[in-house]
Amino acid sequence: MKQFAPIAFILALFAVLGIAGNADLEDQQAQDREYCELVALWKSTPDGYVGIPPYRSDIDCEKI
Repeated sequence: MKQFAPIAFILALFAVLGIAGNADLEDQQAQDREYCELVALWKSTPDGYVGIPPYRSDIDCEKI
C-alpha cells in the first residue's frame, strides 16, 4: 500500500494545480472583459471623458 502513496500524492498535486490554473484563467478573462467594456465606454463618450483608451495591443476586443 505504501508504494501507491507517492502516486496518489502526485495525482492530488496535479488536481490542485489544475484547479488553481483554471481559477487564474477565469480571472484573466474577467479582467479582459472589463478592459473591453471600459474601452467601448471611452470610445462612445465625447473626448473620452469616461472609460479608458485602448492601451493594450494584446487584447482584441472584437473577439471578446
